[in-house]
Amino acid sequence: MTEKIIHSVIEYLEFIKDYTDDISSKIYFRGENKIYTDRIPGIYRTNSDNTTFKFPNLVSEGPHEYYYDLFSEFGWSVNSKKLFEQIVDAQHFGAVTSILDITSNPLAALFFAASGNYEDNGKIYIYTAKPKSIKRYFGHTISLMTYLNFVPNKYINEFILVFNTLLEFIPLESLLGKSIFNREITLSELLNELENDFNSAPEMFIPAEELKDFFKNPFKEQKFIFQEDLSEQSQEEIFEQSVEEAKENIVNFVEKISPNSKEDLETKVRFDFLIAGLEAYHDYLLKKISEIITGFLNKLNDVSDKVDNYIYPYAIFEDIQKSYIVYPSRLNERIKNQKGAFIIPGYFSTEKVSVNDIQTSIKNSLTNSITETNRIIVDSNSKKQILEQLKQLGIDEGFIYPDIEHIAKTISEKYEN
Repeated sequence: MTEKIIHSVIEYLEFIKDYTDDISSKIYFRGENKIYTDRIPGIYRTNSDNTTFKFPNLVSEGPHEYYYDLFSEFGWSVNSKKLFEQIVDAQHFGAVTSILDITSNPLAALFFAASGNYEDNGKIYIYTAKPKSIKRYFGHTISLMTYLNFVPNKYINEFILVFNTLLEFIPLESLLGKSIFNREITLSELLNELENDFNSAPEMFIPAEELKDFFKNPFKEQKFIFQEDLSEQSQEEIFEQSVEEAKENIVNFVEKISPNSKEDLETKVRFDFLIAGLEAYHDYLLKKISEIITGFLNKLNDVSDKVDNYIYPYAIFEDIQKSYIVYPSRLNERIKNQKGAFIIPGYFSTEKVSVNDIQTSIKNSLTNSITETNRIIVDSNSKKQILEQLKQLGIDEGFIYPDIEHIAKTISEKYEN
């Protein structure tokens, strides 16, 4: 990746022009007044040791209680129609959030990179994004991503784990996979597909050596016509062993999607179903999948206040793992002047994951739909000169921060000796 060092506004603009001539995608910039290791939203930032989070509860449990406290102190109600705008305003007032601010104005990014920390080089990051990753703040997808800030992580983690585990067990290209990994399938339809797949297995002639592998899919109740060259005792032993392994697979599946339910599994499955058939295990599994997805959808729709009714679980699963660039409302003068935009990272499970793994997941999420294409270093010795040049172009604190305090400061500077 190219890293250009610049010493003036002209040098910067020349580089941007040469660069943009070769780019067909939309371009965004982020300016920082010193070189940081990572570009991480505030919620996920670590302490100086890089081994602990500054806000561990917000990462592990989710920021829902934090936002409720914040909105209460601000005198705001949680408005499902304006929730993204409220979070943007909260970040402006110093709140930590899961969004990362960027701009489509290269001069605004240069201002941020040159302002302050005059002993350190600044840095500008350039991003490109495909049209499908660029969203308006009032759209269905961004509303979904914003509502999740008010859903406890427990529900999000389990929901993501359900589909990740289903994808482990069921190939995308299989008949069952094509049925349930469908953006237009509801929860009841998904459960029906799993139930039908379990109940419709025909009697099959299966060689003994293949029995073990055949039981790996927990959604199949297999009926067997055994090979005639095997003794009745051998047939029975192979069948019982395979059934027990199938039951164990289902237990393992449930433990994956609900890691805290081990005791419940051991009592209800291993004890109550000790002599039960595979069907009882399968029923328990479907019940657990239903509980988790229903719990998540109920929490999500409670936050949306039914303005957006989310009923397609696999579509949600796909959408929330992607990152997006969001255009906010331009009614805010600061955002309007800065041509501000935001990156929303995708969601992932934070259950029993290390600090390093979470930060890696965030970085991967930020770039899974958005590409960092270039970096520009702002020479520390040139920062003040660059700010003066920007001022001549009308890019100063009063422009970037068009509130009374900063406007007054900008005008006062004109009269200083």
